[in-house]
Amino acid sequence: MRNRIQRPSPALVVASLALFVSLGGVGYAAATISTSDIKNGAVTGKKIKNRTITTKDISRKTVGALKGAKGAAGPQGPQGIQGPAGEPATKLFAAVSESGDLARGSSAVSAVRTATGQYSVVFNRGITDCVYVATVGDDTFSAIPAILSTTQLNSTTVRVRSSDNTGADFNRPFYLAVLC
Repeated sequence: MRNRIQRPSPALVVASLALFVSLGGVGYAAATISTSDIKNGAVTGKKIKNRTITTKDISRKTVGALKGAKGAAGPQGPQGIQGPAGEPATKLFAAVSESGDLARGSSAVSAVRTATGQYSVVFNRGITDCVYVATVGDDTFSAIPAILSTTQLNSTTVRVRSSDNTGADFNRPFYLAVLC
């Protein structure tokens, strides 16, 4: 048995024609009507759907006019909790001459030159977990620059070695700072 394709009813033809005409009218209006065709004041606030216009749709000048004056500062909030107390930084200092003598004001107990360019500096307290910084400590720098290195010998003693760029030791005055 063959299936026959039925003809559309006259009602379906009229309905389809009406649909195409209405869609074409909207497309025509959208393509031909511009903002210059709308009178000023013709679109009122009541005609605009709520929450559809954003600050992007408004001029910067108008957005700026919407901002009011800055209000007064609010009350201060409660104080936060106290953090743990840290240990105060300890600064120990030694100014040592070429011969191994301590200069006045040094916080080291003693200093001694143990060999050419090698010094031991002793402090009156433990200096574990500290940082040591040694710098050349006189006002007359010779043509040979000093390379100073530090090593902790025990809990109270730091060894300072003064050498040149070839590794040869020589005597130089220096400053030693110990930061704990």
